[in-house]
Amino acid sequence: MAVTVVLLPVSAFLLLLILFDSFKLVPTVMLVRALAAGAIAALITQPLHIAILGMTGLSQDAVVRYVAPVTEE
Repeated sequence: MAVTVVLLPVSAFLLLLILFDSFKLVPTVMLVRALAAGAIAALITQPLHIAILGMTGLSQDAVVRYVAPVTEE
């Protein structure tokens, strides 16, 4: 349920971008691939984030805000 709530605004925003892209500069397949790559990166780094939480004593908010973007890139 929480995942659905989180993905709803993102999905709506992407739908609007696709509808407003009158020049079709970014093919839909490329957009889907980029989103899938981001999701896969987040899933792969999940165990690393859990380990960082346990070893450093940082709060979950700190890891999400400061560590996760760096490790996922």
